[in-house]
Amino acid sequence: MLCGCVLRSLTIDSQPSGAMVYLDDELIGETPVTTTFTYYGTRKITLEKVDAEGRLLYERKIIYEKIKPPFYQILPLDFFF
Repeated sequence: MLCGCVLRSLTIDSQPSGAMVYLDDELIGETPVTTTFTYYGTRKITLEKVDAEGRLLYERKIIYEKIKPPFYQILPLDFFF
């Protein structure tokens, strides 16, 4: 059965892998990780890798990434698509 739904996903990876990923301050898992999202816009992505005692192994990275919609979802083009 087709629902006509749009599935938007975001994949985050790091070198080395195994870094904890927070999307808008919510833990989503370890890299590599894929998650779904509903709305486009600027998202806060935080990466941190800790050892067994909870100490940071690498500098914590905080990135503000703008996720842009595809051209066919921009007004007024989306009306025709």
